[in-house]
Amino acid sequence: MATFTTLSIENLDHEHRNAFSNAVHRVLSTDIAVETYAQIIDGVPLCEVAWDRYEHRLHQQHPINSHVELCPGALETAKSMRDEMDTGVEDRGNGDEEPNVYFQSSRPKRTYMVYQLTDVQQNELLDYLLWPATDSQSEDRDSPPSCPFPISATPENKVKIDPEFAIVTNKIYRDIWERPAPRSLPRFIHERDVVDPSENPGAADEELRRLRGLGL
Repeated sequence: MATFTTLSIENLDHEHRNAFSNAVHRVLSTDIAVETYAQIIDGVPLCEVAWDRYEHRLHQQHPINSHVELCPGALETAKSMRDEMDTGVEDRGNGDEEPNVYFQSSRPKRTYMVYQLTDVQQNELLDYLLWPATDSQSEDRDSPPSCPFPISATPENKVKIDPEFAIVTNKIYRDIWERPAPRSLPRFIHERDVVDPSENPGAADEELRRLRGLGL
């Protein structure tokens, strides 16, 4: 079994440590990140978030419907924890040529495939993540780049990979605790929650052919 070495950010040289710290700070500075951590601290999600994620399990009389705002102090605590957060970074293997970032939006009922970012998408992402984490403003300083999130696949994302086979075929791991390889094909039942034409070019035409074959 493969082993992984986890290092403290302090093991990085100055340039890489600053780049990593800036990227983490930029992500955690987004409104959605702060609000998400605040809900974790609050101990219960906001009702709109709960209904978006667990609509089929809730009912109109559920107590979550009354939780429309964060409890006092939750948001401030999340911001404080963000400023004090210490992170680690794990080793990874490098190939001969670095490909563009592989990305999975993971938005229920909207996206499914792992896809490779285009040059434009990757540049916008890196420009945002690597922007210096400072609140100081000056007249001779450029404005910070706009937040690129959420990122979604488009027809321009030509490299798309089924996440169920990303590990086995393409050696794409999302983290060191990634799930194991899928079951053998004869026993594997593949159920998607969405088929997006932008992720699967030709899916719309294929669906039309299928419906015509059924006489519809």
